[in-house]
Amino acid sequence: KHRELLGQIEATAQERVPFNVQHYLDQFSQSLAAEVRTLLQEVGDLREKKRAAQFELGTLMCIRAK
Repeated sequence: KHRELLGQIEATAQERVPFNVQHYLDQFSQSLAAEVRTLLQEVGDLREKKRAAQFELGTLMCIRAK
């Protein structure tokens, strides 16, 4: 009986572990996706600021050349 009980416990544990791991992987993926979206937005904003600064610098250089 003892061995049978241990076998049932091990079988149940093996069934639950992958489920729990999958749950944590899903949560991690969602968190990571949100962080990536935030970082991509920041990169886009920085690219726009760089473009605006380059345009302004070009304009100032044209004014100075006159």
